[in-house]
Amino acid sequence: MKIVSHRGNLRGRIPERENTPAYIDAAIACGFEVEIDVRYMNGELKLGHDLPEITINSSWLLSRKNDLWIHSKDVLTAVKLRDLDKTFQIFCHTDDPFVLTSTGHLWIHDLSMELGTHAIIPLLSEIDVSSYNGSVVHAVCTDFAFLAKNRFKTREIR
Repeated sequence: MKIVSHRGNLRGRIPERENTPAYIDAAIACGFEVEIDVRYMNGELKLGHDLPEITINSSWLLSRKNDLWIHSKDVLTAVKLRDLDKTFQIFCHTDDPFVLTSTGHLWIHDLSMELGTHAIIPLLSEIDVSSYNGSVVHAVCTDFAFLAKNRFKTREIR
């Protein structure tokens, strides 16, 4: 089971550091993939969850593409990213119970749904990670990446 750091967080949320290049790189250096929020606006790629805050260039994304799960915040961004590289791991959602990612995985927010080895699920809180006893999934996205790594180290993808 893969562990995906939510916006670069490893031991809980640090909102002022989330979605910053250094924070993302630190999570990747620790061996985690990272879910990031990206927008394409006025000819620029921007990181930021609620607002487009930090400008990045396409080479920054391309050099990390195997370690990033890109939450495209709108359709224009998804189109731009697909034009840049068709192998980016991209998904788009707002309040959907699940979405299909560009890699064919299901990013599932409704944990009452049938999960499987192609599912990626958010277990954002410490309690969520500690109490999850559901099926084996492809990946867990969390703000507590180290806790999840220790908690699920024996759970393999079948």
